[in-house]
Amino acid sequence: MKLIVNKKILAKNVIVYDNFFMKFFGLRFSMELKNEAILFVNKNESRFNTMVDMFFVKFPLDVLWLDKNMKVVDKATLRPCMFKIPKRKAMYIVEMEQGKCKDLKIGDKVKIE
Repeated sequence: MKLIVNKKILAKNVIVYDNFFMKFFGLRFSMELKNEAILFVNKNESRFNTMVDMFFVKFPLDVLWLDKNMKVVDKATLRPCMFKIPKRKAMYIVEMEQGKCKDLKIGDKVKIE
């Protein structure tokens, strides 16, 4: 699967994390992402259930929070040992290598094909 925003491919390989253990461990103790994105899927929209922490992640990431319609509701570049709660409710979280999201805006529509 590919991650596409504004007709631009941001990641050629999207890996879906949709169970408790995958979401809990996330990218802790893993290697850096190269042209990949991790899509975290939640059952409903929430601010607190979509908090992202970077504890035991050794590299910076660009993070997108998406609502149920796959529109960007928040974005950030997070470094190791940081955490962030999105400004608005989100259902999906996308994590990818740093620098991929610099041109994206709140409200942009994300496609996964």
